[in-house]
Amino acid sequence: MKNIKAQVSLEFLMTYGWVILILILAVIVVWQMGLFNLGGYVRQGYAGFWGLVPTAGDFRFHNGDLELPLTNQVGGSVNITVVSATFQGVTKSDTSVVTLDPGESRVFQIQNLPSIPSGSRYDIFITINYTDDRINEQFTCSGWIWGTAE
Repeated sequence: MKNIKAQVSLEFLMTYGWVILILILAVIVVWQMGLFNLGGYVRQGYAGFWGLVPTAGDFRFHNGDLELPLTNQVGGSVNITVVSATFQGVTKSDTSVVTLDPGESRVFQIQNLPSIPSGSRYDIFITINYTDDRINEQFTCSGWIWGTAE
């Protein structure tokens, strides 16, 4: 009779032990993804870019002015003709023509976007027009950047 009670107890602990372990792992994964962000800080990030990519963690949005570092990952030299940012329905551009070699970076300044309070979340749509020097064709690269305003 003692063996049966021990087996039932062990099965109980094993079943609920696995359930508790899975729940703990799920909470850790969700926490790492930022769901339990109690401080209100949004980690900087970007999505959707190809070829000309923002440097994560290095772009700034402060008082309606955006500093956006872009890195050339196309594989050849490119001439960037226009970098546009759309925020809250307002589109502004940096139209300085810049040549970037492969792996080279440059910071673009886009000013006079709508200003938001410091600590607020922003989502800005970026469009980059460039010419690939190897084939002399124009391309458009676009994507989103987000973070917390400074």
